[in-house]
Amino acid sequence: MESQVLNCNNCGEQVSESYCPNCGQRTKVGELSYKDLGEDLSQSLFSLEAPIWLTTRMLFTQPGVLFRDYLKGSRKKYYKPVAFFILVTAFYIIIRSIIGFDDHLESFIHIDAEVDNLYSQAREFMLMNINKFLFLFVLGIGLFLKLFFYKQNRLVELWVIGFYTVGIYTLLTTFGTVFTIYSGNQIQSFVMLIFMIYFIYCCVKFFRGNVILKIIKSFLVFVLSMMLYITAGFALSYLIVSLV
Repeated sequence: MESQVLNCNNCGEQVSESYCPNCGQRTKVGELSYKDLGEDLSQSLFSLEAPIWLTTRMLFTQPGVLFRDYLKGSRKKYYKPVAFFILVTAFYIIIRSIIGFDDHLESFIHIDAEVDNLYSQAREFMLMNINKFLFLFVLGIGLFLKLFFYKQNRLVELWVIGFYTVGIYTLLTTFGTVFTIYSGNQIQSFVMLIFMIYFIYCCVKFFRGNVILKIIKSFLVFVLSMMLYITAGFALSYLIVSLV
């Protein structure tokens, strides 16, 4: 008995099997149901092989492999870098709102209440909107990686590393913020140290060349990117509060 030939609802390819050989979608797709939505949510968020979990796991365990795979064209397997950055930033904002981070800002960084000028207002504005300036960190990482590893990759490829690694920085900052709020112990410096070590590790695993030289270069990239992030973020904050 011959199999019935159907057209794939997704790509239009003629299909005689249960799944389309061209795009991988099921051949028989009925009307959208609540079950379909539930399965989609479950597979996207809770499956151990879902792109978000695979990407996060690989970023911690094998970042060099992930970077190379993605740049070579393995785009569907992993969560896209910009989407990963946005998702983690949204997670940070939600957690920050839940735990009342805004109400505890002064316990993180001392702001002299007696100094009522544009400088202190700009500093407070930057602290309150720090997540909005993270793209400057990504920008700096890409630019300075290009400066120190200019022969190995294009700038757009290095910004992929920036989005992924700053996403991890945001994730570490989120857990550090929760720990600080509920324990009373400030660990921002420790979080920054952990991220610096992580960033150097990523660079060593991804780039070619002498290990010692890669460590030195990636350390300089981290320092210069952080300086750009802080100074440019403050400059923008100062501009904004001076115009308001």
